[in-house]
Amino acid sequence: MKIDVPRVRALWRDQHGSALLECALVLPVLIALLTGVFEFSWLFYQQHLVSIGLRDASSYLANAPDPCNPNSRVWAIEQALEELDIAPADGRGVAAVTASVQGVPAAAH
Repeated sequence: MKIDVPRVRALWRDQHGSALLECALVLPVLIALLTGVFEFSWLFYQQHLVSIGLRDASSYLANAPDPCNPNSRVWAIEQALEELDIAPADGRGVAAVTASVQGVPAAAH
């Protein structure tokens, strides 16, 4: 089999289809980079949500006198405020509303 040298040289100089070949080589790399950026940003967002949730939970537990006792006055007031759909005035569960709760004496704390 004889190789036609002028024809091989013409094939090497041919520019038709070079953009398609370049796109086929570069596009998978770009898709991988964009997917990596998306995944890392999602990871950092989830880490941020966990951090904020833990901070809020620890703040609540640090400021509540007895957060796990459903018989405590604070817990009863917070439940009543939630039923009335009243948000606390500050982050400690204290609202600017005077409320009476059945079954809880006014002087008890």
